[in-house]
Amino acid sequence: MNNFQKTANEGVPATAARPSAAGRVLLLVFETALMLAVALFCVSLVILRGPSAQAKERCAAALRAHSVTAPLVSLLYDAPAAPAAESAPDAKAAETAAAREEAELIAVPAAEDENGVRVEPVFGRGYSGYMLIVPDPAQVIVGCVPSSLGVRGLTVGDFAERFGAVAAINAGGFLDEGGQGNGASPDSLVVYEGEFYSAGRGVGKGFVGLDRESRLHVGLKSIDEIRAADIQYGVCFGPVLIADGVMTDPETLKSEVNPRSAIGQRADGTILLLVIDGRQVLSLGATIADMAGIMQRYGAENACNLDGGTSSLLWYDGKYLNNRTSLFRPRPVPDVFLVMPKEGS
Repeated sequence: MNNFQKTANEGVPATAARPSAAGRVLLLVFETALMLAVALFCVSLVILRGPSAQAKERCAAALRAHSVTAPLVSLLYDAPAAPAAESAPDAKAAETAAAREEAELIAVPAAEDENGVRVEPVFGRGYSGYMLIVPDPAQVIVGCVPSSLGVRGLTVGDFAERFGAVAAINAGGFLDEGGQGNGASPDSLVVYEGEFYSAGRGVGKGFVGLDRESRLHVGLKSIDEIRAADIQYGVCFGPVLIADGVMTDPETLKSEVNPRSAIGQRADGTILLLVIDGRQVLSLGATIADMAGIMQRYGAENACNLDGGTSSLLWYDGKYLNNRTSLFRPRPVPDVFLVMPKEGS
């Protein structure tokens, strides 16, 4: 090597510094998270500063439901001043018009399948979802694997496949410390085939269960009441939406919009299973009062709210009908409501 080449190469490392594979992955994750954050900010800005008062209210409620996104509301949204009180006739007329508009958003009934079950899409202001209608209540049970309680939960789809069910919807709540629970441990009572599990954790805000005659009971407040009602299948979550044909006062059902699930029963025994999508651009979610209103319009005599959020999933005919909001896979849960095949189908 001549002196010129030696001088030119001095101080230059043999290989240029390159980030490691782990560094590149972290950089990619950071860039993706940054782009998602910017996209969320832009979408929120468009909606919260847009012309639709209804969309703004729904978006603000959805953002307030999470501590990470709540600051966007105070930054971007100017809440409207409270309107002057309406006169009683005007308020009644507005309420009637709103109810009529909501009722028109319920889809035309679909045909029953070979198991007597039918699915209807449901739409409302800022939300969409599905109602599963089961005329024979004897087809509906709670799905639970007692040997797995405290060990691991199963996804809604796993439950359906394990039990050979036509359909399944998430049911009761579970211990979920830091949002990292594995769905193994119910946070309150579960009744499966007449046996009581996790009874020491109480009945929560709302018990809902089916007795030996497949009648749906809501709002039972103690283990003794549940035993006296001869409950064979039941879970806890709540609150109760409708009891004996009377809808719970909407003022006591105020909540943020979220993905939600519920179960109800008509006077003729028909079981209603409702799921609402949430945390999406086209479906921000429903309030608990929304769930009560939908159940009432579908004719429920008794109805109860079930676990919601990332747990809200409805499985039917081998697939999930609604969009899951969990990031990587459906959340495991300790129990579900199952729709079993019709006898002879």
